[in-house]
Amino acid sequence: MQVQFITSPLKKGLILGLGLALLSLPVSAGPTKSFTKNAAGLSFKLTIPHPLPMGEQKLRLKVMQGTQLLKNAKLTGLISMDDGMKAAVKITPQTNGEFELKTNFSMGGEWQLKLQQSAPVKTEVKFELMVSGGNHAGHQM
Repeated sequence: MQVQFITSPLKKGLILGLGLALLSLPVSAGPTKSFTKNAAGLSFKLTIPHPLPMGEQKLRLKVMQGTQLLKNAKLTGLISMDDGMKAAVKITPQTNGEFELKTNFSMGGEWQLKLQQSAPVKTEVKFELMVSGGNHAGHQM
């Protein structure tokens, strides 16, 4: 059996391009679900894994003003349950203009994601999320 090495610049470019395309895929390439909320003339589109499992998760957020991505939004976030359980949300701007929201859903059940924007417009939006997995009583959801 002979091993052939790729030597042509065209083949090298094709392989490099395919590799870069794979790297640009979202981390969660499985099924997703999106929700959109509107506030203060802005549109907030949240994309989550579907179903949304317990544990550390990465969510995606687009903030739109009309048809334009609002890349300079200053956001803070918090997830909470009705019983008072809360967790921080780390929000990181991405190079494509979206935001990555990283948080830990410590149990299954109903969670609320509250996002506050302080610039360029001050506003707040809330998303109701259902997380699959165990709940307080140890039942599966």
